[in-house]
Amino acid sequence: INAEYGVDISFAPFFLRQLLHNKNALFSYLDELPNLDSQLHKNLMFIKTYEGDAQDLGLTFSMDEEEFGKIVSEELMPGGSVTPVTNSNKISYIHQVAHYKMYTQIKKQTRAFCTGFKSVVQDDW
Repeated sequence: INAEYGVDISFAPFFLRQLLHNKNALFSYLDELPNLDSQLHKNLMFIKTYEGDAQDLGLTFSMDEEEFGKIVSEELMPGGSVTPVTNSNKISYIHQVAHYKMYTQIKKQTRAFCTGFKSVVQDDW
């Protein structure tokens, strides 16, 4: 990058933390989720405040995602595809979904971006 040219780039706070490897920063994946997927955050808040039996929602500790026209299921924990979400574990489910979306699912892309970014911008900048 030539120092003569200024580039104004904005990054979502959760992504900037990953880019800067700020592991000491206190933040919640759930609190940052609206920056990435506001509809998913809204749905998770519905689950959190749902007053009925959470098992009626038919959820398990897994995420179904479409990849190249095919549905792929990712377990949020070992045995997650057969572990139902209940009233007693729904908070854990909510946090695991947020972590998956904000970190696990984008880990490869984030690493690739960071590698490219650091090849252009020095760490001490």
